Amino acid sequence: VAVPCIGAGGMEDLVSMRIEAARSITVVNIDRGEVRGCLAFRAPIFTYGGQARDVIPRVLSNMGINFVVACEIERDFEEKLRAEGIEMFTIGEEATVREAVEALLSRLH
Repeated sequence: VAVPCIGAGGMEDLVSMRIEAARSITVVNIDRGEVRGCLAFRAPIFTYGGQARDVIPRVLSNMGINFVVACEIERDFEEKLRAEGIEMFTIGEEATVREAVEALLSRLH
């Protein structure tokens, strides 16, 4: 699961409004419905600028990401994620990464 963050990332960071605007992305490893760990990295937008909308879906797909959780996902960006086999899940504003992942897991089970 990839979650865009407003800060440096991690389970207690807040979810960014949109993945394209995130400062970092926290990747949460889930196995059999349980969180097994997480890592955070600087969002590709800071490296790729305007090309980030094309790069982010590929990067996440190459990492084996199955879900993106964000407050909003624009339709054209959603189509790019789906083309890479990544599903979207939206969460309300001011949620932490931990809360976002818990909401996703409860919806899946």
